Amino acid sequence: MAHPSLCRNNIMTARGTYLVAFDSGPAPLDALLDLAAYLSEIKLAGFEVIILDRSPAAVIEEHRRVLRWVGRYLVPGPNHRTDSIRAALDIVSCERVIVADSRSRFGPEALDRLCALLETHEVVEPEPYVAPLPWWGGIDAARNLMQRGLGGVSGPAAAVGLRRSAVRGLHGLDVLLAGEGSRSLAAQGAEVHSASGVFVRRVPELLRAWFRDRPLHAAGDFDAPHRAAFHCALLPLFALLVLIGGVHLAAFSAAAVAFAAVALAVRGWIGAFRYVPLHACFLAPVALIERSISLYWALLRRFSGIDDPRRVPVLERSRNERAASGR
Repeated sequence: MAHPSLCRNNIMTARGTYLVAFDSGPAPLDALLDLAAYLSEIKLAGFEVIILDRSPAAVIEEHRRVLRWVGRYLVPGPNHRTDSIRAALDIVSCERVIVADSRSRFGPEALDRLCALLETHEVVEPEPYVAPLPWWGGIDAARNLMQRGLGGVSGPAAAVGLRRSAVRGLHGLDVLLAGEGSRSLAAQGAEVHSASGVFVRRVPELLRAWFRDRPLHAAGDFDAPHRAAFHCALLPLFALLVLIGGVHLAAFSAAAVAFAAVALAVRGWIGAFRYVPLHACFLAPVALIERSISLYWALLRRFSGIDDPRRVPVLERSRNERAASGR
């Protein structure tokens, strides 16, 4: 075992802290082993690795058994999962912090560029892409390409770079991994840089997980009222056109919207053709419909109080850390 002083020196000279927020149900062993191998590579690249496991209690022990060897393993206390990323930032050892979910896979070039950008920016948001790309991932890819075509970063912040001193006092950091969280940080005064051209690969999620997270990702539109209004009005507008002008008028309008969506996605694809296949652009109309339905789903969850847990996070230490402290 390495001497404690050597461990402290390694942390002090680390390039940054890589904080992976893990939040899932039962995961296949091969997926856990793949994550552990990736985090080992991140550690060898000179980063302090912290694993924040917010999974259900039934699977925590299995996750801990596999992942505790590759970094510092932390678990939020029972019923204290809200804003746990902000709580975890209080214990990291480096100024530069990369917050990512368990599906993000940084390459060496992306790590270097993100660290360089953090020298001059408080929050840096890279562009995600999914590979390999299943059909449901193609829907998200099409939406990301449309967003890129409008001049934004392609996709929600599944991974983001932070300067700890600049953001640790801000609220709502957990939404970074749930949707358009950077808008929330910007509204609180943080300087957010959209790192167009810095691409981070994401492992495709299972279909059931993709379906489960639809309202969670759609809720990110609440931070962009014009986008939320567009998606909420889309389906009622087509229904109104059917009543006013019949099916033909509604079909013509839908075709015009679909053509515009595909054209916008193709515009975004031009700068991302190395990472996203062209056929994803033709799923842009499906992405519009899916987001409209998911936004109503998110509104229903919000009005029912499902997504409003007002609790303060408490981080539990791993079993090894408790034993080392004599508790």
